[in-house]
Amino acid sequence: ATFSVTEGARGLEASINRMCEAAETAVREGTKVLVISDRRTGTEHIPVPSVMAAGAIHQYLVKKMLRSQCAIAVECGDAREVHHFCLLTGFGADAICPYMAFETVQHLIKKQTKKALTVDQAIESYRKSVNAGMLKVFAKMGISTLASYKGAQIF
Repeated sequence: ATFSVTEGARGLEASINRMCEAAETAVREGTKVLVISDRRTGTEHIPVPSVMAAGAIHQYLVKKMLRSQCAIAVECGDAREVHHFCLLTGFGADAICPYMAFETVQHLIKKQTKKALTVDQAIESYRKSVNAGMLKVFAKMGISTLASYKGAQIF
């Protein structure tokens, strides 16, 4: 989910439109899991904000009555905090892979001189913390299941 630097703001809109159309085609052809990724980011490509990409594809597929036929997985560098995960889930993401957060945790653990945790333990701790934080947000809103929150856009 990126667009060219040279395209500017129009490139963002065009990229979202392309993603939505590609998602529709993929689902109609039988794809069960759509993966939105911003890993192609670089000096020439700007990432589409993951919440914007996931929300646009989710709403597009809802309008086309195709949303229930697939899952949306988001591989992104901009999800770090509980709030980011809640937004992505609220805008329709079924799975989130915060690769940049995982890489940051890995870097911090490797940089430590006293290693209290392994990289795997630290990443698992991060995942558990995010899950607990999301459950706390749901509870404050009176929501008891992830399914009730996913795609609801009730912020």
